[in-house]
Order: sequence, then structure tokens, then C-alpha cells
Amino acid sequence: MACTEGNCHAEDNPDPTACGCPPCPNARFCGVYHIPQVYLDIHHGTCGNCAVMFGKRLEVTRQGLQCAVCMEDKDESVVHPSGCHRFCVDCIMIMFWPDRVHHRPTAQEYGWAGGDVSDEEWERFTESADGKRWEAACDDFDERMEGMSISTCPLCRREPVPDWETQTGAWKVA
Repeated sequence: MACTEGNCHAEDNPDPTACGCPPCPNARFCGVYHIPQVYLDIHHGTCGNCAVMFGKRLEVTRQGLQCAVCMEDKDESVVHPSGCHRFCVDCIMIMFWPDRVHHRPTAQEYGWAGGDVSDEEWERFTESADGKRWEAACDDFDERMEGMSISTCPLCRREPVPDWETQTGAWKVA
């Protein structure tokens, strides 16, 4: 299927047949697999979120290393967007996309049978003890995720923030 309206921006959909639009070069991390070329062009070759966070493609290397965060030996590493240190893929995911790594509670896990959330069944569920436990678990998850994402390097605290005017800073436009 070809994208004709430029509205195919899709997260968590690695199906290459979904449309003809390319993925963000960081799709493995950010989850944006289909994005109209015009968006890539205006965001320096990445999706909007990656443009704001890094302004570039993340550099993945096949060099083995012991990750300085988890202390595990890994075959693949990612250069921190500030260009200072390398970390394993798992730790980079936790640094920048913790909500993609950790599981958010679902209503089904707390007893919701499914169906239309605008009906009386949903209202009964949200007012029940199970519904209240689910809402509390979601609030707890949101609170944990809010404080979990970091952008500075955990070793040297260098910022990956680009300066669009001078194209300098922690990175340089090639």
C-alpha cells in the first residue's frame, strides 16, 4: 500500500508493506517505522522525536564492550548521542525510551473483559476495586517512567542537545 496522504506515521509497526514511507533511521529504538519523506527532510533525516532529542541517527557499532551501566559484556553497542561514551542497546533504550522497555499495566490484567470503553460495563469496571487497583498501577507506572528517562550521559553528564543555528554542540551535521 502506498502512502498517498502523508498520514501514515506509525509507531511500533515494523511491517514494511504497511506503506511506502521509510522508517526513522532510529526506528529500532524510537519505534517510528513509517514516516513520510517530507517529515524526514524537515527533521534532519529522523522522526520529529529523534530530531528534538538528538538531531541525528544513533551510531550502532558491532564492537563488543562491557557496558558501563549494566556491567554486562555485549556484542553490540550504541554511541551516546553526545558522542562521549558507548553503552549497550538495552541501556540506551532505558535511558531514552523507558516506556518502550517497561510494561504499562492493562485493564485486562485487572479483570476488564474488553469491549467498548464508552459503555456501562467500562464505567462499572473503573468504579470497581479491580478498576481502582488498575488506575493506581497506571499512576505508579507513569510516575516511575517520568523520573526514569535521562538524556545526559550517565558517566560524564554531557548533554546531547544540538544547536541548530551553528550546527555544533555535542554533535555536528555531516
